[in-house]
Amino acid sequence: MTTEAHAAERQIPAWIPTVGPGWTDLLDQLHRDLSALDPAYRIEAFGTQLGCLRITVADRFEADEFDGEYADQAAALTDVPAGPTGHPGEGVTSGMGQLRARPASPVNRIG
Repeated sequence: MTTEAHAAERQIPAWIPTVGPGWTDLLDQLHRDLSALDPAYRIEAFGTQLGCLRITVADRFEADEFDGEYADQAAALTDVPAGPTGHPGEGVTSGMGQLRARPASPVNRIG
């Protein structure tokens, strides 16, 4: 398997079939946004719970140094409240249907 193919397995398009169709547009846009930050970005964890989608973008290191700016930018992209139809802001008051960045958890952890 090529490095590029292996990286693609750890990006959002590989996870879209695991969620309802209402998330597709939002996840497609998130993939484009994360790819603009780093074409080799990786998803560390991806899961759903109580109508929320939780995505953890793997940390990036440059010259063996943690890239905090990248982590902040990736977290800002994944912490956008949106309902399952993909419309930001929908369902926020009920606490349902939110896209959240979370610390790594054992839920759907990619090895």
